[in-house]
Amino acid sequence: MSIAPKGDKWLKSCLADYANERGVYIHHNGIEILYVGQTVKGKWGTFSERLRREFQETSSQNNRLHKFLYEEAKISGIKTVCFSLNEIEERVNGEPSKLSNENKALIFEQLLIGIFQPKGNRSGIFENSELVVAVTSDS
Repeated sequence: MSIAPKGDKWLKSCLADYANERGVYIHHNGIEILYVGQTVKGKWGTFSERLRREFQETSSQNNRLHKFLYEEAKISGIKTVCFSLNEIEERVNGEPSKLSNENKALIFEQLLIGIFQPKGNRSGIFENSELVVAVTSDS
């Protein structure tokens, strides 16, 4: 993925079939996982909307995650892997479950964060701080 500086557009076409999907995504540099996120609900609930807000300076309002990704992109580039809700369902569904696909995606995201502890998921991104992991449930 490329970072779009102020004034440049970030094109959702780089996501191909995933552009309008929802699920969990992983930003990495080929060596380490940098950030794990999810797009399951709300106004920014598709991969294209969420990633545009992370990779386009104007849309991100130059927030800390955008700055972090921008710096990482200068060093080694950033690759993104997307897992749609359907792909997550296929991977975790063995027995009938009362969990919605959205809740499965949230659990999948939190497991990835807990296992890999990406720099971008830590509070303060540029500081030495504790990993922030929050599990929420919808009733």
